Amino acid sequence: MLIGVGGSGKQSLTRLASHMRAIQFRMIEITKNFGPDQFKEFMKDLMFTSGIDGKPICFMMTDT
Repeated sequence: MLIGVGGSGKQSLTRLASHMRAIQFRMIEITKNFGPDQFKEFMKDLMFTSGIDGKPICFMMTDT
């Protein structure tokens, strides 16, 4: 978990670290129509990819 003031490079650092470790990077994108069902589907996809397929994933969720 990275915590810091806005604009300090937390997202860039996370993306760089994921790329360096060859880990798939996934970031949740909240839209106007995004609700609990869409969040559940997104998380289900992550769980299948990481659990069943055994692929490492870096999941990022921002405070915005």
